[in-house]
Amino acid sequence: MKKILTLLMLFPLMSACSTEAQENHNIELPQADASALSVLEHHHSITIHQFSLILKEYLKNYHSSSSSNRLYLKGMADLYLAQNNLFIPNMYEEYNIGNLSKEEQNDIQELYKNCRAFADLISKSLDKNVPISADNKTIKELIQLADDIKSQNPYEDGKTDLIVKMNQLIKKIMNDNR
Repeated sequence: MKKILTLLMLFPLMSACSTEAQENHNIELPQADASALSVLEHHHSITIHQFSLILKEYLKNYHSSSSSNRLYLKGMADLYLAQNNLFIPNMYEEYNIGNLSKEEQNDIQELYKNCRAFADLISKSLDKNVPISADNKTIKELIQLADDIKSQNPYEDGKTDLIVKMNQLIKKIMNDNR
């Protein structure tokens, strides 16, 4: 009889604990999405900031006669190329976090691909000792776009108009250098 009474007393405690665990699990899902969006925002900001620093260094040191300045720029470009900037945005697309359209996701991924191609162009131009055929004004415009874009979070607000503009400018420079 004591066993049955003990079991009956423990049953409400066990069922109460299991209900609470289910409620906590339901609360964590939006927090996980928020954390994933935070990671995406950080990745976006860092990736575009690094690209902006490479462009600034290019303007400052490309025509420098100092080989150490050119090596520094080459190292920056090569380090940028060594990173896989598409890994985290591809996770966004795979798990469908947030509310971007397919076109907006493609614009963002295209931006990372174009930045990578441009960093490769800088690296190769340094290897060949041939400047990129883009004037300083165009590079400064690209830097300004990068600085404006890095502070945006396109994963939350869906604003990709500057990203599209930057993609077009990079493609134009890349086409002029073929």
